[in-house]
Amino acid sequence: MVVCGQDKTAMHWAMLNNYLGIPQVHGSDFQKTARAQVEAFGAELLDGRVEQVVPIADGTSEVTLDDGEPLPGATPSSLRLGAAKPS
Repeated sequence: MVVCGQDKTAMHWAMLNNYLGIPQVHGSDFQKTARAQVEAFGAELLDGRVEQVVPIADGTSEVTLDDGEPLPGATPSSLRLGAAKPS
């Protein structure tokens, strides 16, 4: 699994109260914990933005990142996109 996204989210400035049953946690701490959990389960985190997704007949997709690099062999179940707020 590959998780694409930029670590630019308003959650870093949030104080989360009773989020997912956690009594209270600062947004940056929650993000740090969530990223560590994702990596512990074998996902690869890519700091980037997906620019284009083109479906291919074999069920995969041709994915191009914002730096122009391709992400080969992406399938709908193996690709998760994290959205960044437009700047």
